[in-house]
Amino acid sequence: SLGMMMSGPEKVSAFWSEVKNRLDCKTLEQFRAVSPERLFEEWNKAKGEVKGGVSACFPVNDGHFIVSGTQAKGIPYVIGSNSHDMAPPMLYAMSKSWAKKNAPDAYFYHLSRMLPGDNNGSWHSADLWYWFGTLPNCWRPMESRDYEISEQMVDAICNFAKTGDPGWEPLSKGGKSMIFGDEKTTLGKPNMLQMIKVLLTTKPVGE
Repeated sequence: SLGMMMSGPEKVSAFWSEVKNRLDCKTLEQFRAVSPERLFEEWNKAKGEVKGGVSACFPVNDGHFIVSGTQAKGIPYVIGSNSHDMAPPMLYAMSKSWAKKNAPDAYFYHLSRMLPGDNNGSWHSADLWYWFGTLPNCWRPMESRDYEISEQMVDAICNFAKTGDPGWEPLSKGGKSMIFGDEKTTLGKPNMLQMIKVLLTTKPVGE
């Protein structure tokens, strides 16, 4: 579980101090000013060369935002899953369970759209193109349905930021998810049998 993988700041500070030193940063301000490209380059090297580098990249129990293996409670969340994301039925169930446990108003979504260009479905992080409205930057031959989904998602996340309501009922009112599918967007429950089939027959992919 997440709680078992987490550690306190004192256990990860040595790794991040090493990354900071590799970037020749003397202060926190200098560290924050490093470009994302340089930071990623040195972090990626250190991750494989410094003892404890991988575990230092897990969430840190800071005693404020993340406490004892759970994220701060009492904050509304939009959380969801994708139909072809590694182990779909498990991730769906885990995300839903986490949301019910930690958030009074958790709004769940499920992206089951088969992305154009291949037969890999909605894999890990595929939803980000839709949420951020960046479909034109993607190599895939996106269709009108994809742009429709993206517009709905962008509206939902903006409304959530403004009002705390993305436009559909929270899990606490029936346990339903907003499903962004190939043909339509509807409030309901994802096809669990289909997700199990994906788990057993489809190799997880990324982009």
